Amino acid sequence: MKTLLVDLETTAHKGFYWGENWETSIIENIEYGKILSYSAHWLGKRGYVTRGWVDTKLYKKGDQNELYIVKELWELLNEADIVVGHNARSFDLKKCNTKFVLYGLGPPSPYKIIDTKNEAKKYLSLPSYRLNDIADYFGLGHK
Repeated sequence: MKTLLVDLETTAHKGFYWGENWETSIIENIEYGKILSYSAHWLGKRGYVTRGWVDTKLYKKGDQNELYIVKELWELLNEADIVVGHNARSFDLKKCNTKFVLYGLGPPSPYKIIDTKNEAKKYLSLPSYRLNDIADYFGLGHK
């Protein structure tokens, strides 16, 4: 079984809103968030890969090369039997799937998802389930 550990970083959506900054009544989206970068590691293998907009060979200053990152993510997920990530089910993999549809890539091959945030919530009682907070609680450093 090929197990992939993965984490995404994204940009924020941009939009206009009325009221206070904590209200979420968006009037208009002016730019949707993009996948900025990812890190991935095949369990049992040496090393890991981290890619971002500036890592692509076609990068030009000011470009937002999300498409290249999305294609690489599709290839990784297509090869995986199991995908492990923190908040992967609710965030990372949904972001990936949305971008796959946007760019006409279709779904990758099916894989099992192990979401470490869901697992922590199932078995632990912590004040926060953010990855950095869990790591800090157990003295493991930060992501």
